[in-house]
Order: sequence, then C-alpha cells, then structure tokens
Amino acid sequence: MKIELKEEKLYIDDLEIEISKLTAELLDRIVDKGLKGEVEIIITDESHPLQTFFSKLKEELEPGSAFRKELEELEKGLEKLEEELENIDEVNEEETNEETRLEEDN
Repeated sequence: MKIELKEEKLYIDDLEIEISKLTAELLDRIVDKGLKGEVEIIITDESHPLQTFFSKLKEELEPGSAFRKELEELEKGLEKLEEELENIDEVNEEETNEETRLEEDN
C-alpha cells in the first residue's frame, strides 16, 4: 500500500482519497499493513493537513521505534499469559480426571 501526500491531496495506491473517507477501519488497515512492512508513506507536501499525522505514523512504524518495541513487549506478555492459561487448563483437566477415577473406584 502506498500513501502519498502531494499537491494538497491524499493518495492511497495512486487513488485520490478525500480526508472524510479516512475511517477508523481504513486507518486500522493502514497500521496493520504498516506493521507488516507493507506500507510506503511518501510526503512531498509538507503543508498538507495530514502531514504531521502521517509523518508520525511513518516514524512509529519504522523497525526499532518506541511504538514497535512497546508492541513487542505487549505481545511477549500476551504469549506468556496464554502459556500460563494453558498450564492452568492442563492442571484442571488432570484434577478432573483424578476426581473421576476416585469416584469410579468408590
């Protein structure tokens, strides 16, 4: 995906986009693709109303940015929580199986 600010206009993949068409869903898609390295942001119009926004977005999507580091930390924390939940589920399942065996023995 290519985003370009030039001549007081916004272009996404060479199609002119009205600012009013920048929905939350479209911005989410831009960020998602940006995190995958699938977005190129070109700013040739430094006076464009969205220049500051897209400059900051471009900066934060760069590898090694503070945003990416924070996101990586959050993802690691989420993975750890998922592992802990799996372990709890395994323990609960083992306890349930043991209880079932004890009931069957009685």
